[in-house]
Amino acid sequence: MAGTPFIYETTNNRTERLIALSLLALIIIVGIFILVVNINTAQNIDATNSVNLHWYTKFVPDLVNNIDPVKLLWISFLGGMIFFPIPTELAFYFSIIQGYSPLACVIFATIGFVMGNIVNYFVGLKMSHHVLYLLSAKSFFKMRRQVNRWGVYAILLLNILPAPSDVLTVGLGTVRYNPRKLFFFSTIGNTIKFTIIAVGAHAIKGIFGW
Repeated sequence: MAGTPFIYETTNNRTERLIALSLLALIIIVGIFILVVNINTAQNIDATNSVNLHWYTKFVPDLVNNIDPVKLLWISFLGGMIFFPIPTELAFYFSIIQGYSPLACVIFATIGFVMGNIVNYFVGLKMSHHVLYLLSAKSFFKMRRQVNRWGVYAILLLNILPAPSDVLTVGLGTVRYNPRKLFFFSTIGNTIKFTIIAVGAHAIKGIFGW
């Protein structure tokens, strides 16, 4: 690989990897916290028609109230980026439940999510040099081989499921994966995911009469 420095496996590299994994774990924990708080908010509002909730709810993004397609676009954009662990799927669900057009919601949510992934890809590009020092040379080139072999399937799967596709997109940016292929399959995956959620939300709405 021309222009790539020789990579030594050092204690410093292991420390940096530990820091990176810790940050990733923190992002996941914050995302779960936001999800739980919003579900609790929705349950309290449904049960008491009141918004007198815990003091910390005012510091958590509101994903359950008045989620129109434009608001959904911005939530999806932020939630699609690795910096903001926002469970976009929850906001999308409540947008459908609140009676907004499923087609508009799918389109706006998909556009927002893909826009967030574009940011992730460029973050990965900027980090590519540093990643060489977070991974051993053997791990880095093994990862590149696996990406070239299974990349399309991973992109589809992690975008269809409520999974951390933002982490995958950053990783694909570090190995300079084909951006056209990435965003094409990312769009397909998110369209499928949000369509499934829309159908499920309509079914639940019909069963319970919401």
